[in-house]
Amino acid sequence: MNAFFEAFETAALGIPHGWHTYVPGPLGSDLSCTDDCDPLMLEVGGTTALVVAQDAWRTITSPRGSIPDAPGRGLDVRMFARRAATPAEVQSWAAQIRAELEDDDRIETLDVSVVQASIDTWNIDIRGTTVGNGTFTLIGDLTPGGPILKELVAT
Repeated sequence: MNAFFEAFETAALGIPHGWHTYVPGPLGSDLSCTDDCDPLMLEVGGTTALVVAQDAWRTITSPRGSIPDAPGRGLDVRMFARRAATPAEVQSWAAQIRAELEDDDRIETLDVSVVQASIDTWNIDIRGTTVGNGTFTLIGDLTPGGPILKELVAT
């Protein structure tokens, strides 16, 4: 149990210290969310394609060290959009994203592409297969204002 979540449960939700609503599964669990949390705050298992896809997006849009349950993970793709880039550098962005996501042992195969859509916008396309639990597709734009998730499909 993360100390932050324990303090939150105690202070904000009035749950007594030691009584926890979060019990991780074999590889964790997460609230169902893409742009926002599920209205019913439903939890989904840590190995479903939906959770893996959501974790992948969160991983590439979070600075290293900012993910409480995975302090050694994170690749803030916003840093890519803050400067001019050569075609070779853009190609390396896809490799960096792939390398970061391949650390997730729930992902079996992964295809990542980054293509310039306009002078200051790049399209990120991530397609993956999870270990025994389906496939996922993430399509987003990287803009000077930050990453925008356009499509998340998990089957």
